[in-house]
Amino acid sequence: MDKIKAFLLPPAASTVAHWWDDLFNFLMAVSLVFFIPLIGLILYFAFKYNHKKNPVVKDSHGNTPLEILWTAVPTILVVFIFAWGWLVYTKMVQPPKDALEIRVTGKTWDWKFGYDNGKETVKELIVPVGRRIKLFMTSEDFIHSFFLPDFRVKKDVVPGLYSSVWFEAPEIGEHQIYCSEYCGQGHSKMLATLKVVSLDEWLKFWNIKEEAPKTPQGRGAKLVLSKSCLGCHSVDGSASLGPTFKGLWNKNETLADGSKVLVDREYIRNKILTPQKGGPGKAVKGFVFGVMPPFQGQIKEDEILDIIAYIKSLK
Repeated sequence: MDKIKAFLLPPAASTVAHWWDDLFNFLMAVSLVFFIPLIGLILYFAFKYNHKKNPVVKDSHGNTPLEILWTAVPTILVVFIFAWGWLVYTKMVQPPKDALEIRVTGKTWDWKFGYDNGKETVKELIVPVGRRIKLFMTSEDFIHSFFLPDFRVKKDVVPGLYSSVWFEAPEIGEHQIYCSEYCGQGHSKMLATLKVVSLDEWLKFWNIKEEAPKTPQGRGAKLVLSKSCLGCHSVDGSASLGPTFKGLWNKNETLADGSKVLVDREYIRNKILTPQKGGPGKAVKGFVFGVMPPFQGQIKEDEILDIIAYIKSLK
């Protein structure tokens, strides 16, 4: 029995896992339906039309109905499978708006998780049962790949970019997290555990009190002071050398070249690291280009995320 289980999919532990399992099982069934008869026909023709029984090759002409059949059936199947896969894919890449956000940072060879209550964990991701969870992820060094086999969740984690996945775990339990992108000598040891806990246990974790508790917003507020951001940006909507941070998050900014850009994580990150990229045309309309210095190599990914959390809180 254990040997049979080794060839089966791991337990489906999320509400989205069965979508992939149904598609996978359908593909396996279709493959067997075609594979077995085809192998049978190959063996039949190999024996019936062997060289000894048929020393002279007979001329054969096309069979229009048969050619239509073997063209139409695979085409219909392929289109059907594509449509099914597309529906599953769109469900997977569009996180619900009410999802709880947790940030994930990959670094050789650990996974680090950050929560809005200021708590951080390494090698252990803690989520409440029955709650939709959105992970937004980045890497500090190499390309990693966040993989939760039991949840059928996998996403590349790339330095300099933000990616995301979402899931919902309906049952309490523990599940293995892997890195499925080779990232160096310690790749096979880049493991973490996902702990799905009860609501009571989650509330205890969420409200945990530490010495000098800090939230991402609090750390971000401290950073904008230490990095002298407030010399050019206000936090109360008042005019300054640069755009105000208040109400900036998710705003459609008009640039000097007339184009518009959404102020999201990618935009803020790029403006912090390389504010002059793209030239004067990519400056926010109404503000002087080239005033802000680049912070490439002077700020960590975690610090950027803290600043983003702070800006996001200034509504």
